[in-house]
Amino acid sequence: QGWGQVLAVRNAVQLSALIPGPPALVRLDQHTMTSTAYPVLKVRVADRALPELRLTLEIITGAQSATLAVREGRFELLALGNASVTARLRYKSVLLKEHVTAVEGAPRDPFRHERVASDQPVSVDIPI
Repeated sequence: QGWGQVLAVRNAVQLSALIPGPPALVRLDQHTMTSTAYPVLKVRVADRALPELRLTLEIITGAQSATLAVREGRFELLALGNASVTARLRYKSVLLKEHVTAVEGAPRDPFRHERVASDQPVSVDIPI
């Protein structure tokens, strides 16, 4: 779901499914996505079932930027800027565990065709 909920992405996916051609590029600025699951922990001790524990697992991703290439109605490629992932596990209102991980993105967006200093032509004199 995630990016598919963004109107510009959804429109690009639908259009690319109808009209063949090169990938459509969709650029997204800083954004977050959240997903929540409700796992149930069932435990048995000496053939007796203990009360179930209903947990809440929340995953939050944050990205500085993302560029998606869309073709034939699906995501073909993703260039992700720096991002973070936070996982929170709760029992009722009690936070059991939280873990945050940083993810380094691509040093530059491979879809952008802007010149950077390292792309500039240079002249080099080589003595013969």
